[in-house]
Amino acid sequence: MGDILDFIQYKEGKEKEKFGMTFEELCEKLKCIDEITLMEVLEISSEDLVERFEDKIEIKINQIKKDLRGE
Repeated sequence: MGDILDFIQYKEGKEKEKFGMTFEELCEKLKCIDEITLMEVLEISSEDLVERFEDKIEIKINQIKKDLRGE
């Protein structure tokens, strides 16, 4: 329950005084982290990525198939 209250306070603008930066500032800092580290921090798996980006996979399907075959 405490985590939910912290999140609500964070989103209501009290984040700067409690966490030292706003949510937007935090997001900007995260954009500077390499992709692998960011995925680890956010606990995002390969499965999560495939499910989330199926549309992009479909667009690049031919290139992905070639890469997986080693061509």
